[in-house]
Amino acid sequence: MELRVRRIGYLVPAPTFVGTVQSVYARACNVASSGSLLTILAPGIADAPTTLVLAGDRVVDLRACFRIRDRVVRRGSHVTSPRVDIDLAYAASWQPGARPIMAGRAQIAANLRVAAARLAARIDDHASVVHREGREMCTRVGQACRERDVDTALLEAVGLIGWGEGLTPAGDDFLVGMLAGLDALVADSAVNAAFMTRFGAGLKAHAHRTTEIAAHYLRLATGGHFGADVHRLRNVLLSSSDVARVAKLADDALAIGATSGCDQVAGVLAGIFAWLPPYPPDERPDDD
Repeated sequence: MELRVRRIGYLVPAPTFVGTVQSVYARACNVASSGSLLTILAPGIADAPTTLVLAGDRVVDLRACFRIRDRVVRRGSHVTSPRVDIDLAYAASWQPGARPIMAGRAQIAANLRVAAARLAARIDDHASVVHREGREMCTRVGQACRERDVDTALLEAVGLIGWGEGLTPAGDDFLVGMLAGLDALVADSAVNAAFMTRFGAGLKAHAHRTTEIAAHYLRLATGGHFGADVHRLRNVLLSSSDVARVAKLADDALAIGATSGCDQVAGVLAGIFAWLPPYPPDERPDDD
């Protein structure tokens, strides 16, 4: 079978790599290569740093293209396996967009309220452990981040790793989202940067406690690498004055997987809220 790639993530090795199919589903094939996990995705799925998103509109069941333990080799503009030849010649490189100029504190707080309302409306039917048994633990992680208490943050966060069902358990999805929110607000703060260095290293050291796929995304997140949906959401939360756009991108992120979207969005909101700059004295509203 011949396939083409439309976009290729910026962390996919070039010009060559050799890997082995680790798992394969209808719309995704995960390839283990040199300690990383590369994912071949069906058309229409959002980009990420280590993904190859296929081109075209036709429905392709990737389970008909790959088998577990298949050898997958990239040489220049082609990726080959026993059943597939994938053309990369016309693939565009996916890079996350530049960080926008931040809006004022009041606007960001308003955006967070819009996204939180969309999340609350969805978790009635899509509540994972993050929104049930793990709710208080997530709150304590956020509070420790706000206080820049990295030891307490790690103590609580490590308990979330691997907690929940699925290929990417709920606790890991929450932590990836939180890291994205915090990462957006490191700015030029030496204190924030030092916190993120220690917090990320601590989480990475415990990534083996979860599934291989979740561990891969958690390790990426500790290095500041996130998928397109997370980038778009955090950027609009920090910059937009268009309420409809904030709601639309929040809904897009929430729709990922059975509960993964809700858990990641909850993490993004928690991370931004933890490090949201205070109001200047002359801008503080009486009711906030």
